[in-house]
Amino acid sequence: MHHVSFWYFRLLVIAATVTYVLAVTCYNCVGDGCGDPFDESQAVQQSCNGTCLKGIENDNVQRHCMESFGVPLDDKCINVEGTETCFCSTDLCNGSDKRNISLISVIMSFLAFVLLK
Repeated sequence: MHHVSFWYFRLLVIAATVTYVLAVTCYNCVGDGCGDPFDESQAVQQSCNGTCLKGIENDNVQRHCMESFGVPLDDKCINVEGTETCFCSTDLCNGSDKRNISLISVIMSFLAFVLLK
């Protein structure tokens, strides 16, 4: 069983790595309709080889794609001098305040839990 668990662990690592490589679709907008509540009709959908981001400074909201350059920024928020920037890695995840959980992450976590018990 230990040998099988090792292979499932390797599969988990590969699946986690693949999520960084695959392109995601992000909203891209600045200005009217880009704030919260978000009006999706005011934004363009853009394919991205990185992460989606949502930046908030005062009441100004911007939504963009950011190339990751190999640095994982997924599902993190940073706040620098009153500007909050949140990064996420699932399709259209920068469209709201809600956090999206990758289905692959949930499935792989469950398999790892069950098989590595």
